[in-house]
Amino acid sequence: MTTKLKQLTDSVSTAGGRFAHIHGYVDKKGIRSKIVEMRVGASYGYQLQQAIARAEMLNEIAMARKYAISIIEVQQEIAARLASWNRSLEGTQKKRADYTTKLGTTKSGIGVIKCNKDQTSIIISGYKLWVQYDKETLPINDSAEGLERFKRHIYGFVAYRNYTLTPDNFEKVSIQGLTLYPSDVFSMLEELRSVA
Repeated sequence: MTTKLKQLTDSVSTAGGRFAHIHGYVDKKGIRSKIVEMRVGASYGYQLQQAIARAEMLNEIAMARKYAISIIEVQQEIAARLASWNRSLEGTQKKRADYTTKLGTTKSGIGVIKCNKDQTSIIISGYKLWVQYDKETLPINDSAEGLERFKRHIYGFVAYRNYTLTPDNFEKVSIQGLTLYPSDVFSMLEELRSVA
């Protein structure tokens, strides 16, 4: 295992509840984030519990006014989200196939760093806390209807995200005091492919 790959897995093992920062990240839609701040190493279940609490506290009248939709539409969407999130917590929600390989987990076993099945990217998972976007790369305001905008708003309560890093879509990433650059990710991927 290369020094950087070992350092990364060691950093992740102590990263439970800590922060990671990705600089200059460009997603598959071409939207550039100047910086992404995320919390790594906390469970998806915890995120769902927080989302449920937040959704239960929504002011339905205020949401209906803000998104120009009926209170019934607000109530139905909240109920649908709560039902889905509760099914996920109970383990009755259909699980998605995971074709990744865990490279680094926290001491409690939460996957933070993964490699995609083709070993062409490294994936960092965690809660998106804050993003500063490059406004020039954002799409023009869409004309989505109020209900669709409200759905996006409430979906955002679960901010668990996977950021796929390739050697050409970010400037640097920092986790637990370790900073990685695209060349580091490239060498890690080369090593992973050579031992596969």
